[in-house]
Amino acid sequence: MNETVKVHLLGRDYVLSSSGDVETLQEAAQLVEEKFASVSTTVSVDTRDRQILAMLNLAGDYLHEKRRRLALELEQDELRKQNVSADIQKQQLELVLIDRIEKALQF
Repeated sequence: MNETVKVHLLGRDYVLSSSGDVETLQEAAQLVEEKFASVSTTVSVDTRDRQILAMLNLAGDYLHEKRRRLALELEQDELRKQNVSADIQKQQLELVLIDRIEKALQF
């Protein structure tokens, strides 16, 4: 179900239709506005160039976070492998101890 969402970007109001999360769309619009504002204060270029620079900044942020998430996923996978390895070693030691106890009890 599509919802109508009003957002304010670059001095203009836009009415958008969204099938996704309305709050996320509003946050995205606010982020774009903030990026545009940060480019506007640091660079003296025309509006189109500022928009492009803001989009490049957002894309760079996105790619950075995507790479960071991938690195965390790889680290998590490695930790899981280490935990499995430790569990196997623990089970093997338990079997050795049980075997020794059984042999000791048999005299």
